[in-house]
Amino acid sequence: MRKILTDAAVISIGLLGILCTVETKGAPISSCVELPGSGSTPSGPAAVTGVQSGSSILNVFVRGQNDHIFENAFTHSGFSGWSEVPGGSLTRLEPAAVVSGGIVKVFVRGLDSRIYENDFNGTSWTGWAEVPGGGITLSGPVAVVDRGTLKLFVRGLDDGIWENDLNSRGWFPVPGGGLTISAPVAISYRSNLYLFVRAIDNRIYLNVNGTSWSEVPGGGLTLAGPSALVDNNGNILKLFVTGLDDGVWENDFNGTNWSGWSAISAHPLTPSTPAAVEAFSIAPELFLTTEDGKILECFF
Repeated sequence: MRKILTDAAVISIGLLGILCTVETKGAPISSCVELPGSGSTPSGPAAVTGVQSGSSILNVFVRGQNDHIFENAFTHSGFSGWSEVPGGSLTRLEPAAVVSGGIVKVFVRGLDSRIYENDFNGTSWTGWAEVPGGGITLSGPVAVVDRGTLKLFVRGLDDGIWENDLNSRGWFPVPGGGLTISAPVAISYRSNLYLFVRAIDNRIYLNVNGTSWSEVPGGGLTLAGPSALVDNNGNILKLFVTGLDDGVWENDFNGTNWSGWSAISAHPLTPSTPAAVEAFSIAPELFLTTEDGKILECFF
């Protein structure tokens, strides 16, 4: 990512996806509905799915207009509406969430630029506590369970990507020298860890298992970080970004080849990173923040 791009690597200035050879592979978003509770956020949402206490869960977290963290949890009758996550932590960026060992773990960048965690065991929250290691970040964190290990990634003060496996090692730089100006995203796919970032040239790069960085094929541009999910129907890794047109774009990876970027929704528009999730391990969904701050659930 610190390479100098050649003229051949530069695409035309304009909307994401002004690409001469893009194949349309991504299925378009079929419909979107606002999450109950009339919530509003100035940042992108976070969504997490998994199993807790023997039940499948789907929870959405956002930064509220007062900079507190709010949750909307799916129940047997639909989403519950918005409620504040206890503990009173403040953030000015989107949160991150993951299910690890049956515990819902929420991470935020605090107002002091440090990373804080709050855990929910199905009954109660632990309250906010700083993640060990003393790391500082300019963007929101991301969390992933990779082959049984919970890993955090952040953009460091040097714009590099830093990792914390929540062990005695603390924070250490991801190999490859990559730089980013947004929050990264990490996902486990076919027993490998895929880490994606928006680079300083607004292109999307990936690093597999902490090796070197390479540009995601297709030449897309974005002004926000990417998001990703693994679609169990065909075992496809789906990568999403907000384009320069504020529409949502998708690039699919089947383990061998990338499909190229295709527009899956010109409306609604979103200025933020979409939250991608394989809901209940059966259906891909996106959660979007609209330009007026509403939070939408979008279906394919």
